[in-house]
Amino acid sequence: MDSPEHFAVLRDALARDPANPKHLHAYCYNGLRNFCAEVIATLRTRLAAPPIDLGARVDELALLAVAVEYNGRQARGASTTTAASLKDVEFAHARAELAAMESAARAFFEVEPTALVAGALIAEALIAQGEFAEAEHVLAYLRNTPLDHVSAVTAFDRGFHAGLPQAAEAGAAALPATRQIRDLRGEPRVVFVSADFKYFQIYGKQFLRSFCARTSPNVSLLLHIMDMSEDDAATVVAMVNGHAGHRIGISTEWTGLRSAETSRAAREYYHSVRLLRLWQAMSANPESAFWMMDMDTVFNGDAALLFELLNGADLAPYLLPGRIEARNKVSAHMLGVAPTAAGRDIIQRAAGYVVAFKTMDRLLWGIDQIALYTVLVDLGAQGRLPSLAPVPDAICDGSLDADKVIWSVKA
Repeated sequence: MDSPEHFAVLRDALARDPANPKHLHAYCYNGLRNFCAEVIATLRTRLAAPPIDLGARVDELALLAVAVEYNGRQARGASTTTAASLKDVEFAHARAELAAMESAARAFFEVEPTALVAGALIAEALIAQGEFAEAEHVLAYLRNTPLDHVSAVTAFDRGFHAGLPQAAEAGAAALPATRQIRDLRGEPRVVFVSADFKYFQIYGKQFLRSFCARTSPNVSLLLHIMDMSEDDAATVVAMVNGHAGHRIGISTEWTGLRSAETSRAAREYYHSVRLLRLWQAMSANPESAFWMMDMDTVFNGDAALLFELLNGADLAPYLLPGRIEARNKVSAHMLGVAPTAAGRDIIQRAAGYVVAFKTMDRLLWGIDQIALYTVLVDLGAQGRLPSLAPVPDAICDGSLDADKVIWSVKA
């Protein structure tokens, strides 16, 4: 659908009827892969002209954000060479686009201050440019609105971040009790996975089979499966018992959120509170290195290769600095943490971040990745950025190539 011939038809349709939003959407989305630079230039030109109406302006702003974001995604590999920095080197070619996006969003927001999406776009453009203090002014305003967007749970405020370790302590104490079904203590290298039982039913068998078939016996596995009944737990234990030769621990908690249809509140809890459970597991095993993984991961190689990344580093994050959205700059689908004070500190702070917004009943989707990113930015601003060993493409790049150690898929 993105052939030159097809795109030429869409370009002509937009030229004939430039006020038609359907033509603009089709032109933009079909041109992202092969004609992204043209799409960005077109949107910048349109945003420089008086808008047809305010609704059209914010729509085009959103399209510009998508286009610049897509452009940044293509340079993911460069992020693996910047282990000492979180700087957005991939945006060196897009500073003008980000500035144009910020300027247009500000102009719109001044006219229509209730258009909170425009405010979120201002914040994202500032964050992508590394202007964290200025972005915080906008974010502070958005946090006091009912905005249902991850910008409403994004914070760079120094005072807020200073209290995160204490927030984690208090929040962990207030969580549902964790019950150990198969205890796992003192193992030097642990893969940690947390999900609800429904998710485990879909992906657990595949995950276990690939992990046990390809991973060295000197790497252990800790499964934290939320909202299991006694019968469910027996099923999981039987499944684990079928994989002899591996040390596998199982823990659970009952949240009260389980229902026939997984609610939004349940999804938000399951994906974010795992950071607290990871921190608790690390605290109970201070000499152990951990890798947090998504349940829908498939191992195509030995998980021991992941732990080699942590040699001499505190944290092995999957960095995506070329993306605009702050919630996508540090992915939580895989994260290595060394048994160092700095490594534990990062996870404790990220856990405290989740707790802080949980108390406000605002565990918006993506807050786990926002927590990791903003904590690293805050530590960097203090000159305390830990040593990072970003996950290289040789380990995982989102493809299903035969030489990758990790396939991050929902299959």
